Amino acid sequence: MLSIRCPHCTGRLKVPSEAVGALRRCPLCGKAFTVRPPAPRPQDAGYETVEPGDQPAEKYVGAICPTCNASLYAPVSQAGTEITCEDCGARIRLPDKATASDRNRTPLPSASTEDEYELADADWYAPDRLRKNKQKYVSTTCGRCGTRVTVERSRVGTTVPCPDCDHPVLIREPPPAEKPSWASTTVRLGSTYGVKKPVPVEEPEYRFLVDPERAKDRFMVDRELPDPPRFPFLSGVWTYPFYRSTVLPMVSAIGAGVLAAGLLELVAVLWQGLSLASIAVVLLLPAAAAFGLFWLFVAGFAAFGTIAVTSEGYDQVEGWSETPWLDRVGVVFYFAFPLGETSILASLVAGAAQQFGGNPVVAGAVAVAVFYPVLLLSVLERGSPFEPYSAIVWVSLFRRAGVWLRFHLTGSVPVGLCAAGLWWLRLRIGGLACSPIEAVVITYLWMVYHRLLGRVGWYLNQTGTPAGNSSKRTLEAATHELEVAGQDLRAALERPPRR
Repeated sequence: MLSIRCPHCTGRLKVPSEAVGALRRCPLCGKAFTVRPPAPRPQDAGYETVEPGDQPAEKYVGAICPTCNASLYAPVSQAGTEITCEDCGARIRLPDKATASDRNRTPLPSASTEDEYELADADWYAPDRLRKNKQKYVSTTCGRCGTRVTVERSRVGTTVPCPDCDHPVLIREPPPAEKPSWASTTVRLGSTYGVKKPVPVEEPEYRFLVDPERAKDRFMVDRELPDPPRFPFLSGVWTYPFYRSTVLPMVSAIGAGVLAAGLLELVAVLWQGLSLASIAVVLLLPAAAAFGLFWLFVAGFAAFGTIAVTSEGYDQVEGWSETPWLDRVGVVFYFAFPLGETSILASLVAGAAQQFGGNPVVAGAVAVAVFYPVLLLSVLERGSPFEPYSAIVWVSLFRRAGVWLRFHLTGSVPVGLCAAGLWWLRLRIGGLACSPIEAVVITYLWMVYHRLLGRVGWYLNQTGTPAGNSSKRTLEAATHELEVAGQDLRAALERPPRR
């Protein structure tokens, strides 16, 4: 496999060796180009000590990219040909052999008069030539990693991936150059001067990750994420709770769930008893609540880690014990708020169904199955439990309807059938005997359900194909456009009027 860059959008691509010389279409920008092999790296031939005056002639010809001002070098044999700038991807024509030999000549040993100085060719750095090259390209800065992105002017209004982090960058028309103001300014003598505080650098968002510090380390490493198995919604899903890295949180959650369910059933039985039983209820109810919170704590953190790792394409969860306990407590809010919002929406849907003569139980269950995964992925994608709206996730209900349909067929439907089976079993054998079975089955289904939800996050988080990334780029580009328009409006309002 060869690692190349698209000459149109500078996107990083991988092609087989057999594709060299063939016409291919870039999957990021959709433009066709001829695959060229990457330039071979010069081998280290060692060092050789020479005497002064016996230095060999220069073997390279240099040039400066007029677009990004990068210094480029190539063998003299390539003089007069075009090369590609490794920084911005612009095509640059090297000077011819005669000009190159004149430029690479050894400087004069002494210069006593002004006639002995040599000037560069008049047409090499001509302002018209530089201005013409500048007008063919536009530059902007990646909002995530700060990399300068330079593309052709024809790409204005579209989004291109950043060559370093693959973040979609909106290419905007550069503002017109402001004319210099020649108004006189008055400087008071004795004024004190100081250095301004540096502008704080905005940290990028590390989405779908467990620990922010570990997320930052992963983000800074240039790597390719692994691909999930061939059947993402079947392979490694129902067997995931039995993985070696998942057994410990699974067993802990089951233990807490069994104790909480058993104590709650015991409280329900004693509630109908004598006054002496009321004292036991007062003692057992806080214990049941404590075990229930512990179950939510363990199961919530396990589900959060499952979604985070699975959405990146990984199969195993590594480093459960590396996350601080305080951060694990905060993870509970990422589930508490979506669960509360889902309950409110489900109650509204059930009430509306009852008003129109429908079945409120079925309507509420369907509302929970639809809204809970969308709200949970939204707060994870936004990085805050207080932001339940993510345009990327909500629009995916229509743009990636096939993915959500497979998720509900393999996740929501089996979970609903198991819930109906548990209810039937409770009616048959009683609540106190059924509570341990319910705790085990509910914990198992909890892990499987969020494993499937992580696979949905992988579909929404992938950046390999335009089909999986077009809606995300379009929405982020529109959001960026609105933010820039708001900043321009605030700047115009704060600008003092001209006299």
